[in-house]
Amino acid sequence: MKVGKIGFLIYIGFLLSTLPLYFKEFAPLSIMVFSQLVFGSILIGLAYYNRRKDTNKHKANIMLGSFLLIQPAWDRAVGHLFGDFGLTWILFFILGYGLFIWYHKKLKWQIAVGFLIWAAGLANVISHMG
Repeated sequence: MKVGKIGFLIYIGFLLSTLPLYFKEFAPLSIMVFSQLVFGSILIGLAYYNRRKDTNKHKANIMLGSFLLIQPAWDRAVGHLFGDFGLTWILFFILGYGLFIWYHKKLKWQIAVGFLIWAAGLANVISHMG
């Protein structure tokens, strides 16, 4: 419980420190990342709501919500490791979402919505390239 409280304080600090960045510019990539921030925050809220009622839902929502929140950092890391936007980048995120499905042994609605937000954002970014 102490770790959860510390994690929640870190989340609030993260949210307060990054929100101004999202309101500066709404480029196609920013819209994608902002959408993931909103859905990740919803999942964190659901996790908080289920913290005592259903610990499995709590853990699942925390894991996927955290993944969505750190997705911009993953973007940069994959870009530095494998080069700019390309097939390797796309496969990395498909693998990431696939691991969530594998862990749960089924496609949960949270994973499907998270993937759809990512895929829609990716389509938006691609449509604005070049």
